[in-house]
Amino acid sequence: FRKALEINPHSADNHFGLAMAYQRNFIDHLAEEAFLKAIDLAPGHLDARLYLSILYADRGDLKKAGGQLRKILEIDPTHKTAQEFLESIGNE
Repeated sequence: FRKALEINPHSADNHFGLAMAYQRNFIDHLAEEAFLKAIDLAPGHLDARLYLSILYADRGDLKKAGGQLRKILEIDPTHKTAQEFLESIGNE
């Protein structure tokens, strides 16, 4: 994904892919940066918001996790995964 970002640094999907690679390797601070960049480039990137909310919840930051989940539901009120996850973390 780094190579893809060199070719197209303005691709939200490339930043999302890099974030997922970082998250799989437990490099959370870089995953967070890449998720946020993907969201900055494409605010409607629901997968980036969802996985960022998981990262925040894993850290124990339920307020930030809930904020991302609520934003998903503003964009897509029928997003079942976001609804269920928000309920599971106590709708912080």
